[in-house]
Amino acid sequence: MSDLCGLLRRFTLEVVFLPETKKSKVEMNDLLPKLGDFFRLFVDARGNSAGLALLCDTKVDVELLSCSSHHIDISSQWKGEDH
Repeated sequence: MSDLCGLLRRFTLEVVFLPETKKSKVEMNDLLPKLGDFFRLFVDARGNSAGLALLCDTKVDVELLSCSSHHIDISSQWKGEDH
């Protein structure tokens, strides 16, 4: 987690996708808010499916299209004045 926190502080990342988190929804609920002010979406790790997480800057308008244990599909648009 410290590596991810460092990357988020060092770079201006607008969208971050984390495959194979190996974390439950409860663990992700505790972990993700510590990473900053992001729109957060995650899928539980279950059996062989290892969990997914998506973080988007609050300046990105996100619409969830679908998700499963194998994918997260979104439509996104930058809301900021200048990209």
